[in-house]
Amino acid sequence: VVLVVVLVVVLIAVLIGILIPVLICKKKFFALLLAICGTAFYVLSYLKYFNILSSVFLGTICYLAALAFFKEKNRFSWKFMIPLSIAISSHLFLMGYNLKLEYDVKDHRNQLSQIIGRSVEIEDFWRRNAQGFPLDREPLKSLIAIRLQSYFGEFEYKDAPTAQKKLLEYNKKYPVFVKALNGFLQLPISHVAHKKPEGEMLYSVLMSELAPFRDSARYLAMKIAADPNDKQLVKKCNNDLIKLRNWTLQNDFYISYLVAIAIEAIRLDALSTVLSNGKFSHQEFIEIVGASVDWHKYQRYAYGSEATAFKSCFDYLQIYALLQTENKKFNSLKKYMPLFMKVHFLRDYRFALQTYIKACTVPPGLPGLEQAQLALVDDNEIKRNSYLLSGMFMLALEQVYIKSAQITDARQMALLAAEVMEYRKQHGKLPENLSFLTNVPLAKLDHKPLMYKKTKDGFRIFSHTDKGEKPDEKDTRFSYRVRLDGKNETL
Repeated sequence: VVLVVVLVVVLIAVLIGILIPVLICKKKFFALLLAICGTAFYVLSYLKYFNILSSVFLGTICYLAALAFFKEKNRFSWKFMIPLSIAISSHLFLMGYNLKLEYDVKDHRNQLSQIIGRSVEIEDFWRRNAQGFPLDREPLKSLIAIRLQSYFGEFEYKDAPTAQKKLLEYNKKYPVFVKALNGFLQLPISHVAHKKPEGEMLYSVLMSELAPFRDSARYLAMKIAADPNDKQLVKKCNNDLIKLRNWTLQNDFYISYLVAIAIEAIRLDALSTVLSNGKFSHQEFIEIVGASVDWHKYQRYAYGSEATAFKSCFDYLQIYALLQTENKKFNSLKKYMPLFMKVHFLRDYRFALQTYIKACTVPPGLPGLEQAQLALVDDNEIKRNSYLLSGMFMLALEQVYIKSAQITDARQMALLAAEVMEYRKQHGKLPENLSFLTNVPLAKLDHKPLMYKKTKDGFRIFSHTDKGEKPDEKDTRFSYRVRLDGKNETL
């Protein structure tokens, strides 16, 4: 495409630098007018202000008519036909390439829809969105309206008295939020219906429910930590946390998927206080941990929504950023996109679709680190081809595989911690290692066995980090800590 544009520039330079000066010197003013008209037709054809074929035809006629005024031996010289041939060839190439790219992106969208299991078309996205629970309907409206301070962010579920104190303060400070949350949790699991932005990109959709969902998860986790002996309360709060997680997963957006992972991490972390308390039997704890989530399915949905958002950006920027117009009649403006620029945007969009397809077709059985490597976005190709949209909006898709592996491992660590606690119940002390197990579970992140270590106040289960190192004791991303009422179990 760059070569074609260069050739067109050369064509215009040749016409202006050779043909037009010659006509001026020979005082062939009518021929000069024809040459200028021919140049204008070709330029306008590239800018798509007229039908391409008509512009090329009229431009060619004007050039040939201008050349016909030469009465010397150079009349109809083949040298003057070179720029004309370049112009016609470049138009034919761009027209054919444009058709091929349009076919490719349509085919890739269909392919991506089949891989994900549902359509990635913008119209279908908004049709699914409209079936959700409206943002402006109670009790969700009140849940979102309360602007909370970061109240529980640094609390690590250390002990019940501290949790009870913070919980009491919270209930006094935010009674409206607590009431709205209790009402919201009575609703059947669905997804949030977001408002469609008028004439704007899907990226501009406000996800105003995500922060309240995350704060609600912290609040419910605090209730568990405040009274881990109350089985009914623990089960209810745990089920409510699962509801919040599933509400967030149903939203499809990339950021929603990451928040759902964060809520699940909060839930599993809160269950460590239940495990250390010992009121739940081994089987009861397994039941409240619950079934594993098909994170891979929702991850594909998140990628699909990103592809839909990219298409909305593609449609928006190729008109509004280019023409800088306030005219909202998109369809009437679209035909005026310069052909060479449209081709460039289509190549950019095709690359994005190919990247999403690659990320969605990574084999699920591989370690998370290998999956991340296979889903890696090719930044070199983006830079080499000057893909503006991909450079701005293509996220680090590979990082989601690491996040998904981490949360899968967190659940497995919680179950393994329950095995350690069962050993402690039977033998009266913590094990020195995991040799009492027939099989030590493998981490999803790297397919290496999970590790165990006693700490000054309990123990922790951990995996290697994404850098292949052993994590620090305070690194909760790759560890699951269980505190045993402050007792020093290492003695």
